Amino acid sequence: SNNNLTDNNASNNNKRITVSSGIYMGTSSDDNTLTRNTVMNNKARGIYLEDSNSNNLTRNTVVSNNEEGIWLLHSDENSLARNTITDNGKGIYLYCSNNNTLTGNMLLKNTNYGVYLIGSIYSQSENNLIYNNYFNNTENIAFAPGDNMWNITKTNGTNICGGAYLGGNYWSDYEGNDTDGDGLGDTLIPYKGRDWHPPVEPHISLNI
Repeated sequence: SNNNLTDNNASNNNKRITVSSGIYMGTSSDDNTLTRNTVMNNKARGIYLEDSNSNNLTRNTVVSNNEEGIWLLHSDENSLARNTITDNGKGIYLYCSNNNTLTGNMLLKNTNYGVYLIGSIYSQSENNLIYNNYFNNTENIAFAPGDNMWNITKTNGTNICGGAYLGGNYWSDYEGNDTDGDGLGDTLIPYKGRDWHPPVEPHISLNI
């Protein structure tokens, strides 16, 4: 606990399932900060938190790991912000993990799901706040029953698509429209029954 891991390269680990993750934080690894690490081409997960709470994962690059990019197992009150998570099996996987905040992350070309929330018969992944992330994956979202928050109230601030308001998440398969020009979708909401304020990509007009 209480460590700073910054500017490391944790790649090409291929031994047993846990140690073949790039960075593995085991039971009671709390209050750590992981910043600007490159975690790629590991046999299992990129960054794996197990029973680890109140950690900050910021601006890490997590690429081409065979299973999950970032996996939280029974891990609560962690912050995942501005990470780039690309070409993994799943992007971010929460299993029985609660009260985490995911914001400003780029999740691209992950082959199973961008974000996957699941629980067990004993507990769910609940009370997680997931907003202002960019999802463009084979499938963007999968979730089991659980009460999570997929957007905040419309708020002034530059969103993940460059729009003028923060709200929910950008979803590549969202097919609604922004009818009032505020950069947030107004039709076909909530997305997947969850996100009420999905940002949309700006439409650029070329004067030729």
